Amino acid sequence: MIYAIFAPLLLAVGASAQQWAQLAPTGVGPTSRTYDHIAAEYHAKRLDRSIIQTRIDQLCARCQPNAPILDLGCGPGFNSATIRPQRHRAVGADLSRGMIDFARCEYPGPYIHTAMRRLA
Repeated sequence: MIYAIFAPLLLAVGASAQQWAQLAPTGVGPTSRTYDHIAAEYHAKRLDRSIIQTRIDQLCARCQPNAPILDLGCGPGFNSATIRPQRHRAVGADLSRGMIDFARCEYPGPYIHTAMRRLA
């Protein structure tokens, strides 16, 4: 079982890690291209994570130890990085290649370049 978060929503998703890895986007639109270019600025303006920290703590408390958690629309990787120290295997997923590249540099860990529309 893989748990997925998207904003404050918790979903249980039955898919293997290999299935997630095969979900690369087929086309990238103007919104994604914009995020590709502003990843560092986006990150800098959202360093205060206190607003969502309570939700992340609630999510982690509901999951089994070492649970795989998919962070949908992970952006610069904040939430994935916050979840990993709580003894879970967080994987970030985002449509923006720039956001994924930034996340990998700032918060090392697994990330997937994919579109949520392609998820089963």
